[in-house]
Amino acid sequence: MVGPGTGLAPLRAFTQERAAVRRRFAARGVPVPKSGDLLFFGCRKEGEDYLYREEMEGWVADGDLRHLGVAFSRDTPAKEYVQDKIREAGRLVWEAFEAGGVVLVSGASEKMPNDVRKALVSVVAAHAPADEEAAEAYMKRVEAQRRYLQDTWS
Repeated sequence: MVGPGTGLAPLRAFTQERAAVRRRFAARGVPVPKSGDLLFFGCRKEGEDYLYREEMEGWVADGDLRHLGVAFSRDTPAKEYVQDKIREAGRLVWEAFEAGGVVLVSGASEKMPNDVRKALVSVVAAHAPADEEAAEAYMKRVEAQRRYLQDTWS
């Protein structure tokens, strides 16, 4: 799941629901495996915009998320974005793809969706391993299977 800025809202709700379901099953004694979900969130400033830090870090600690990648674009001279965090977690992203995972991208529709897709192509190229053309073909198959979904707005 990729949700910078306000794009976090639907992904947060999705993760809250999954966490609640996991707790209900666990309360009934049903074995509940840890989540394989990955969440990439970005905002400008950690001290001003990372509003749900405790909740999101709690999801990782409780097994409701496998990985949380957070980027802050204005806290350092070198801007860092969600696509950078996707590349850093490339092995996990590739494992999720290979396990049939679905990518949900939510947020502003300016540059972010294209930059995220390029990052995913580079992850495929690095971990498949594949050249750029084969990685692009892989992504097209993922899209055709409706495993790459965007909910973006301007």
